[in-house]
Amino acid sequence: MFMSLKLMPILCHRFGLFHHILLFRLSYMSFFMLPCLSAFLLFIPFILPSLFYLQYLAFLPLFYLLSFSKSRCIFVIIFIFLFAYLALHHLWFFFLSPWIPVFYIFIFYFFYILSLALIFSLLLFFLLYCRKTFLFFIPFWIFFEWVCEHVFLNPSLYLAYAQGKNLFFSQWASILPLPLFAFIILLLNLLLFFLFSAHHIKLSVCMILCVLFFMHAPGFIRLQNQPLIKDYISVVAIHAQHSQHQRLDPNLSLMNFHDYLSLSRSILDQQSANLLIWPETSTSYFVIDDPSIKETLQSFCLRYSCDLVLGSKHVDNDLYFNGAAHFHSTQKTPNFVNKHRLMPIGEYWPFPFFTTRYQQLFSVHSYTATDSIKLFSISNYPIALAICLDASSVSLFQSFKHQGAVAAIVLANLAWFEDPFIKERFFRFCQFRAIQMGKSLYVLANYGRSALFNPFGQASIVSEDRFSHRFLMPIY
Repeated sequence: MFMSLKLMPILCHRFGLFHHILLFRLSYMSFFMLPCLSAFLLFIPFILPSLFYLQYLAFLPLFYLLSFSKSRCIFVIIFIFLFAYLALHHLWFFFLSPWIPVFYIFIFYFFYILSLALIFSLLLFFLLYCRKTFLFFIPFWIFFEWVCEHVFLNPSLYLAYAQGKNLFFSQWASILPLPLFAFIILLLNLLLFFLFSAHHIKLSVCMILCVLFFMHAPGFIRLQNQPLIKDYISVVAIHAQHSQHQRLDPNLSLMNFHDYLSLSRSILDQQSANLLIWPETSTSYFVIDDPSIKETLQSFCLRYSCDLVLGSKHVDNDLYFNGAAHFHSTQKTPNFVNKHRLMPIGEYWPFPFFTTRYQQLFSVHSYTATDSIKLFSISNYPIALAICLDASSVSLFQSFKHQGAVAAIVLANLAWFEDPFIKERFFRFCQFRAIQMGKSLYVLANYGRSALFNPFGQASIVSEDRFSHRFLMPIY
């Protein structure tokens, strides 16, 4: 009894010390975990589009932590949040082709993400520290998305691309720029934060209902007004059963070409079509620059009275271009359209001074981007043609729309990526481009998947296999 009474102060002291250590650890865990939780909730809808509503709550853990943190901690909290968000978005670069040096990718993108997070953390810290209000998150995030697309050439950070499953909300892409999606999402986050914080409860509830109505009502009305279909273009998409390694093997390039040609003949002999589409990398390593190949394709188009669009690589004035070729059924020379947006490391090497030896080691060269915009005449209709990452360019498709394009075709070398989430995000790009143009958009990926989006972003025809298929593309 005496010993137990003697040990009680010691046990109480140790328990109290343990209690303080536990609270200390929990506070520091929340200091790191809550910003990471916000970044994770913001990122999840990009890879699981059906969970788009998580973005409406994503900023709440971050706002909660900032509201109870001291001013000197704001910068660190924002930096952790931005670094985690950017790191999650750029993880897919590690799923690139195995021929790319992973160590170089890691070093380059680590410093790229680090510098972005530092720059924008300083900016937001200055805004929040001076004004002490979360309202500055809205213009900051809009500026953040704009800079990421136009300065750092990374358009995939738009919150709008995670809202593809919310068809009512996504209809705003037809009239509003994509950064304004972030304005609405952040406004909803702020109102929910005020509601959960018991600040202006009645006003917050009323404004939340107004925002939700504003998000969905115009899209609901637009989806009820189906546009009239003026005409159809008969299209055949060709898929030979080739693996990605077989397509990119220079020793097999001519064999691959003749496989596609014989398969196209067998299909068109059964039924004619206005347009024939071969996927990107169907003919690799500059086969199109061979005069005999050009003559063969032109004779093929003249015989079947069918236009042909295929991915191609060619050399022009000692510059390498990656893009697509269009062989017309009545013209003798093909037209070429070159990429506007190139894949870093895959198609060009950033900082050539540091990467020259890598280019020599892997026998690669950098491609050249173009700034010329032109439409192709297919069945007497002006058709826009985009290649791979061009589908992420809002300004390019806006130019197509102003030039009078009645439909768009996108060819994509998505077999180069192994991560399925990258492929899913690319199709979200195409969905929003269809809504933006208000026209039909057909996307053909060389790993077998294809989709035809109507002006509302709904996929009316989807192919998940690697077999050829025929469909009618509506002209609105």
